[in-house]
Amino acid sequence: MLAWIIHPTRKERSQLKRKTLTTLIVMICLCLPLVHIQVKTCTAQGSTFKLVDVLIDYGNGTSRWASCILQPGEDTVYNATQKVVVSLEVSWWGTDAFVEAIDDVRNSYPYYWMWWYWNRYTECWELGPVACNQYVLEDCDMVAWYHEDCSVWPPSPPPNPPATKVDVLLDYGNGTRVSYEDVEVLGFASVLKATKMVASVEYTLWDTNIFVDAINDVWNNYGTYTFWIYWYWNSSAKCWEMGPVACNQYVLAGGDTIAWYYEDCSVWPLNQPLVTMVDILLDYGNGTGVWYENVKLPGVPSVLKATKSIASVEYSLWGTDAFVDAISNVWNDYVNYVFFWMWWYWNHSAKRWELGSVACNKHLLSSGDIIAWYYEDCTTWPPPQPPSTPHPTASFTWTPHTPKVGQTVTFDASASKPNGGTIIDYTWNFGDGSVGYGKMVVHAYNSPGTYTVTLNVTDSNGLWKIEQKQITVVQPHGPKADFKAVPETAKVGEKIKFDASTSLPGWNGTHTMPITEYRWNFGDGNITVTTQPIVYHRYSAAGNYYVTLTVYASGATPETDSVTVRVTVYAVPVGGQSVSVETPTPIRGLVVCLVTVAVIAVAFAVFKRKGR
Repeated sequence: MLAWIIHPTRKERSQLKRKTLTTLIVMICLCLPLVHIQVKTCTAQGSTFKLVDVLIDYGNGTSRWASCILQPGEDTVYNATQKVVVSLEVSWWGTDAFVEAIDDVRNSYPYYWMWWYWNRYTECWELGPVACNQYVLEDCDMVAWYHEDCSVWPPSPPPNPPATKVDVLLDYGNGTRVSYEDVEVLGFASVLKATKMVASVEYTLWDTNIFVDAINDVWNNYGTYTFWIYWYWNSSAKCWEMGPVACNQYVLAGGDTIAWYYEDCSVWPLNQPLVTMVDILLDYGNGTGVWYENVKLPGVPSVLKATKSIASVEYSLWGTDAFVDAISNVWNDYVNYVFFWMWWYWNHSAKRWELGSVACNKHLLSSGDIIAWYYEDCTTWPPPQPPSTPHPTASFTWTPHTPKVGQTVTFDASASKPNGGTIIDYTWNFGDGSVGYGKMVVHAYNSPGTYTVTLNVTDSNGLWKIEQKQITVVQPHGPKADFKAVPETAKVGEKIKFDASTSLPGWNGTHTMPITEYRWNFGDGNITVTTQPIVYHRYSAAGNYYVTLTVYASGATPETDSVTVRVTVYAVPVGGQSVSVETPTPIRGLVVCLVTVAVIAVAFAVFKRKGR
């Protein structure tokens, strides 16, 4: 219609276009904040990344190791150096980068920055063969920057990378466990690197943190919430603790033990990896024998690892077999070849000591095992058994595993073993001030919490043994009903929204019990049952209605809960009417704004033309 009314000249049309376009651009810039743009990020799989360690040696006795993750296309020595230093200055010779300074330590004759790479096959540093930006690194490579005297060529290599020996346990959560002892990690000994030494690892990069997706092709399961979680063994507290930081950020020390546990993460707190408890006897052959009972060890330890946890051990390797030379500075007699350390294990069925049949680093222990090291005369074979008889073994179970407050718990010590005598006494301490006696007892707890239960067994030889375990007592609760009516005051026939999204599920003590049914009584004779928390309803007559919602969560205690809300409905006056007003959205407002601006701009041009 405007095109029919307005007939500007070519010059006026050109000016009108420019003014209109300028006005539209200004209005768009003013209205852009109304539009929300969401940006998503994505990450690649771990198999495309490369884990690289970098040593920075300033040549003055100061050096540091760092680790970084490189992506394909950005995986040169130059890229790795950029990620781990504070500042890096380079000069370019054609396409080759020549490092001038690292962290403000500059080249100054005869001292220059030289880069080296660790040859994992020859186990030595080798001088970088090309410019640092031309050398492409591989996964688990190590490189070093050494600020050194280059007046003599070739220059001296950096110090060899530190070697950290750690133990790694892989627990697949199905009863399959694999233990790796004394894994040697060179350079930056992160949990991630130690794990990659023994298994294939797939992972995702979140900023600078690594999240493990799979170990040995066992992938995280997002449907069942089963994930790989890493733990470290607190040698002071003798317990597992969950990794406090990302696996590529946690640095291990010599003797550390870590575990990857593939476990159900829908239940909290998570189950800890395996803890093995054994008894160890050190008999020095001179009438001195020392018992170490209930020694807590992480994972699936070998006899050697168990022994090292309670005494200093010197040993030699014959191939892959460990041969103990000394325990607590008592050495094998290599002069007369008479006295040697021999290890034994207790046969529970036959109730006798049996000589270890394999190397001490090859025999893996289970909870309840008993071993002995006996420094003895080996001129006759087989050598005599250790003279000491083991203490009895205390062991117990209970049902139900996670009892509720007030529920009867049965404690059973039938798994305890006498190991030579006869168990004549079972004494229980339930951790809440109560005690009990007998092989099988019952007890109920009055309050929720975690209690330490202690069993003490005594045999006919006067020897005794205790075992302690923690039991968690829970207080289940039912679902919590809650809803809002929008609006709470409505007209006859108006649609009212009833929203129960704020209702809470129940809990049976170990698992969340979701709400599976919402039963609505609208107070006008209408009852509606849904599986979703939101429903709509209209009232045909004015009045006050009391709406009751009952939620149902199967397996919770109790399973139901109800709440009532009043809704007021009024009649529309005679001759009145209601108008639905819709709030414009930001995008619709933007369109209206732009159209309005365009109309104003055209009208302004017409007015100006008529004014002439």
